[in-house]
Amino acid sequence: EVLPTDAIHLFSTNAEADNHNTLRMNQITTEEFLSDAFDLIKSESLSRDERIRILNVVSNQMKPSDTQGLRYQLQLKTTAKYMMTVNINTSDGLVNGATGILMEIEIYAESRKPKTLWIFFSDESVGIEARRQKPHATEALWTPVETCLRTFQFKRNQQVTIERRQFPLVIAEGITIHKSQGLTFSRVVIDFT
Repeated sequence: EVLPTDAIHLFSTNAEADNHNTLRMNQITTEEFLSDAFDLIKSESLSRDERIRILNVVSNQMKPSDTQGLRYQLQLKTTAKYMMTVNINTSDGLVNGATGILMEIEIYAESRKPKTLWIFFSDESVGIEARRQKPHATEALWTPVETCLRTFQFKRNQQVTIERRQFPLVIAEGITIHKSQGLTFSRVVIDFT
């Protein structure tokens, strides 16, 4: 059976949505970039070895729900669907749950790391102010999304604060029904299994 690839696919569980996202990202043939978060420990009293151990745990074991919605590593491919994971500017519609298609990845020439992501949001009213402040050279409806900084605690009982800089996005070819509540989509495919 042929399912529309331009529709958001809704699933009952995170595992099902993650599997679908992996499958779809493997099918997309555009160039892939990886954005690794930049994590900084804000506590002065730790030894170098303690810092390395903590950063290793943060990058490999902490879930986005523990890191203010920012993933450690983000796979980026143009033409893929993405969803905002944090509120950047609520009055401009750049909020958790806003979805769009990644149209262009602007990179730093020297490092080949992503600098600005240009998203075409499903709802044209999302990002009007961001587009006014930083317009794309040729595409009036592409919205710039840049890394943001969020602070979180390493384990709740420890006095270790970490700052993370990352793009506030997640792949959204497939999402959970729970995450979709309150959102509006023009086309969806629902998995009832």
